[in-house]
Amino acid sequence: MGLGEYLAAGPELIERVESGDPPAGGVAVVRAAADSYRLGMTRPAPLHFVRNLYPLYLPPDDASLLDRFEQSLKWACTPRLRGTPADSPKPTAPA
Repeated sequence: MGLGEYLAAGPELIERVESGDPPAGGVAVVRAAADSYRLGMTRPAPLHFVRNLYPLYLPPDDASLLDRFEQSLKWACTPRLRGTPADSPKPTAPA
């Protein structure tokens, strides 16, 4: 599976990026992958493409995010339950 397939959650992903307090690095990954689609790519965005664009979408006042690509990628690719805020802990099964 490619990165684009993980990020193809559509409305749920938009909600995750626009609501709450998503991590800036995660938002950068999402925007870089989304721009691959806007550029006309019909296949999932290659990881190296997203990694190369990632710094361009980071806030200019936080250089520490440059080293957090893997963590940001994990946030962007982790599915959430519908209606669950992105930064909320995942529910656990009753004991």
